[in-house]
Amino acid sequence: MFKESEINYYTDELNLRTIINSVDLRNIDEALNICDISKIEQKLQTWQKYMPRVKPFYALKCNEDPLIVKTLADLGTGFDCASKSEIKQILNSGVQPERIIFANPCKLASHIQYAKANQVRNSTVDSEFEIYKLHKHYPESHLVIRFRCDAEDAQIAFGDKFGCDPEHEAPALMLLAQSLQLNVSAIYIID
Repeated sequence: MFKESEINYYTDELNLRTIINSVDLRNIDEALNICDISKIEQKLQTWQKYMPRVKPFYALKCNEDPLIVKTLADLGTGFDCASKSEIKQILNSGVQPERIIFANPCKLASHIQYAKANQVRNSTVDSEFEIYKLHKHYPESHLVIRFRCDAEDAQIAFGDKFGCDPEHEAPALMLLAQSLQLNVSAIYIID
């Protein structure tokens, strides 16, 4: 029934156990993903109900399936893009540049220039080096200081890779941005 790298879409109500049982997993050398698109909308509605002032940005690297991206785009979600190719995909999906945040901890200059050419102004920073890089290549950008939040019960400790210490490093980054006359528009908390 299923071929490798094939995506099947269903519009009727399904029994997931029936679908799983219909797949011969012995001949598949990749992950089997089953996603109920209506659950995405339900989860976003729950988010908006309980945290109406907090705007979510979907990290494209989680799953770049066009149907998921279109669903989230249609619902008004923002997108967290880590590269030129991710920014391009989201722009090609019809998402406005102001709904994109360029969120790579070490951006390539050519990718910054692509973001600038396409008016993607929001960009995370969690180090002095990134602030200096944006000052050089895209001083009109809107900086988003990314705070590290070291949750003790997290399955993956993103604080090892992303974010600055909110108590010690963040104030210095904000002062540096101010001294360079850069616009700090928000904070971004990694949990």
